[in-house]
Amino acid sequence: MIKESWSTAHRGTGSTNRSRRAVMVLAGLSVAILLGAVLDIGLASGPFHSSVDRSYAALLASVVDQSNETAASLVQLIQTGPAMQRPALFEMLDGLVSDSQSESHQAVDIAGPLPAPSVVLECSSALADRSAEVAVFRQGVEGVLGGESGTGPVDSAASVSALQGARQGLITADSLWQSCRHLLATSPGRIRTIASQWVTGSSWSDTSMATLVQDLERSRTLGAQYRLGFAALSLQPAPLPSGISASSSQGSKVLELPPTSTLVLGTTVLNQGNVLEPAVAVQIVLQSSGINVGAPLIVQLGSLLPGQGVATQALSLPVVAGSSYTLKVSANVPVPGGVSASATWQISIAQAAPTSTTTTVPRQHPVG
Repeated sequence: MIKESWSTAHRGTGSTNRSRRAVMVLAGLSVAILLGAVLDIGLASGPFHSSVDRSYAALLASVVDQSNETAASLVQLIQTGPAMQRPALFEMLDGLVSDSQSESHQAVDIAGPLPAPSVVLECSSALADRSAEVAVFRQGVEGVLGGESGTGPVDSAASVSALQGARQGLITADSLWQSCRHLLATSPGRIRTIASQWVTGSSWSDTSMATLVQDLERSRTLGAQYRLGFAALSLQPAPLPSGISASSSQGSKVLELPPTSTLVLGTTVLNQGNVLEPAVAVQIVLQSSGINVGAPLIVQLGSLLPGQGVATQALSLPVVAGSSYTLKVSANVPVPGGVSASATWQISIAQAAPTSTTTTVPRQHPVG
């Protein structure tokens, strides 16, 4: 069986590593700073609350730094998305959703029971709302392109409305962050924390959202491309060293195999397109003189991401030495209009060599 390593489009590895490192750093800082505050200052004192506010603000600033990076990446997608390759665009959207979710979770995790609930609510709500609106934005962009499978594009007007709705939600989240900063500035610690505004500049205008939808629809690199193929055919026993013989009457090359009664085969199916192919199935038919040898074998491979290859398990077929066969392999997505691919091989099984026997004739002795 031949298996190859394929790079899948899922996705967002660099962003995930950045989020994980941030969580580890923030966890360490949280323990060190808050424990120091609790040990050095009495719970009921004003200095205690000031220290807690400063600790919380320091941790929160690190999270918001990440949030600002996510905002910059989102603007980059708005500006360059229509020129990207389809798998790369979908990967970037997934990474943005993952990062914003991580930032929202971190904002909750660093709060604990302190400081004041109103501060925590405003600050964590700002990041939670951003995360929710990034998911809405992704859904709007993917809808323009028919989703991962490219089969269900959303109406242009509905797509523009979705993106403009996400824009308005992010403006609300920006206001929540401004409120968070104000509460920290008027808290016992009088803390100044960093600015964070996602919706700024011409890239976020209502007109820009409509233009983005139009450019996505017209993009030459984002159009759905459907293509399945086969990487290789694995046969046991392996073809003879003589390799491939002359063409058969059907025009296909003939694979010559040594004598055997069982043919074990496998193949690797490739998604050579740029969309998710759901529920890929492989059918294998062995024929002799145009008549099927046994029932067709059906193998369900499941969904294939763009660029992904999946190998079938080893399959056994009965054969007869000295016979010739046609092997037909097809892969398809069993939905109306689903993509398909097929390949045909001519196979000749060598005749088993005749066994020789030696007969011993008793020596005759003359009589008399």
